[in-house]
Amino acid sequence: MKQLFTFSILLFSVTLFAQSPRTVLFEMSESVWTPASVEAICAKEDLRSTYGNDIAIIGYHPDNIQNGGDPMYNTISSQWADIFGVNQFGRASIDRVSYNGTSITALGISNWSDTIAARINRPAVGEVTLPELLVDPNTDEIYARVHMNFTKDVIELKDFRIFCYLVEDGKVEIQLVDTNLLTGCSLFNDTLDTAFAFAHNDVVKRNPSTYEGTDNIIPNEVHEGDYYTTAYTMSIPSGVNIDDLRVVAFVADFNTSDITSNVVINAIGSNDFTEYDSGDETDPNHPNNPDNPNSIMNPANWPTAIQEIRNDPFEITVSPMPISDLGIVSFELPSKQTVEVSLYSIDGVKVRSVYRQQLAAGLQKAAILKGDLPAGIYLLNVDGENVKASHRIVIL
Repeated sequence: MKQLFTFSILLFSVTLFAQSPRTVLFEMSESVWTPASVEAICAKEDLRSTYGNDIAIIGYHPDNIQNGGDPMYNTISSQWADIFGVNQFGRASIDRVSYNGTSITALGISNWSDTIAARINRPAVGEVTLPELLVDPNTDEIYARVHMNFTKDVIELKDFRIFCYLVEDGKVEIQLVDTNLLTGCSLFNDTLDTAFAFAHNDVVKRNPSTYEGTDNIIPNEVHEGDYYTTAYTMSIPSGVNIDDLRVVAFVADFNTSDITSNVVINAIGSNDFTEYDSGDETDPNHPNNPDNPNSIMNPANWPTAIQEIRNDPFEITVSPMPISDLGIVSFELPSKQTVEVSLYSIDGVKVRSVYRQQLAAGLQKAAILKGDLPAGIYLLNVDGENVKASHRIVIL
C-alpha cells in the first residue's frame, strides 16, 4: 500500500495506456524538482486530455523545498514522508494491488493498481460502506462511520486496519515546470521555469485514522458474516465548501515491517452528506439516537464483537447516568459463579476489565471509575457461567 517509487514518462505511457481508464482514488501534489516528476505531470495531463479525469493518479508527493514550499504541503504529507523515510521529496504508492476478477495480487513498482471505482462492491473478502456520513452545518462538524462486512472467512493471520480521509476536489494551485527538462511533451511551451495552474482532485485535508490506520477494531481472523465498524469526527477545513469535499475510506491488510506487503481489501468514497444537529441526540439522523436505523446505537448495527456479548435480557442498573466521575453497577446473580465485568467501546474493543472473581448468589455491585476514559458511549458487559448481558452507559 505504501512504497517509494520514481515515475518516468515510460512508466506512464506503457502502464496507463495499456489499461482502461480509471477513476482517481488519490491525487496528491506534484511540485517539480526532478526531470522524472516534470515528465509525470506532463504524462498525466496528456492522458487527462485523452481520457478526461477518469484516470488513475495514485501517488503522494511530499515536497517542501521547491520555490518556498509545495503549495499543498501540510502535516499529513510530513507524516507520509516519515513513514517513507523521505526528508526532501519523493513519491509513494498508497495501494499496490491488482484484481483480475478472481484474486488480489500485490504488484511491483512498475505497475499501477486498482482504484476506488474498481473496488467498490467488487468480489473480495469483504465490503466497505459508509452507513453514516453526516455534516452539522452549524458547527461544520463531519461524522463518518466506516463499516466492513466480511463475505468470506479469513483464517490466515492478518492485521486489518481501517483508513479514513477527508479529501477536497477541484483544488487549483500554481506550480513551476522547467519545460526544458521535458521530452516529447506537447502540452507546455519550451521555456524555462513556466508557472502553470493545475487542478488537483482528492487532496487530503483530514486524516482522522492517521496514516497507519485504525488498529484493534478488526481481529486477526474473521469469519463470513462478521462485521466491524468505527466512526470518525472531523471539521470542515476553513474556506472549503462542503460541496468540494468527500470521504474516502478503505480497509487494508497492514504490514508494519514491510510496506510493500500492504494490500487494500476494499474501499468506498462518497460525498453524499446528510445534515444533522450534533447537539441534539433526538435528531433522527444523530449517531447516538438508538431509533436511527443507521446508528451504531441501534442494536441491529452492533458489530460482531459486541453481538457476541449479547444474550437474554438480564437486568443491569447503572447510577448515576451519565457517569461523570464514578458510577455504580448493580445486578442480581441467580447462583454462585465466576463473573467478569468489562467495559467495551462501541467499536467492540475492550477498554477496561473491572474485575473477574467468584461471586455469591444475590445482589452484586461494581464501581466504574471514569479515570482516563474519553467521553463517549460504552457497553458494560457482565459475563458469568449462566449470565451474559450488556448495558449501554454514557461517560461524560
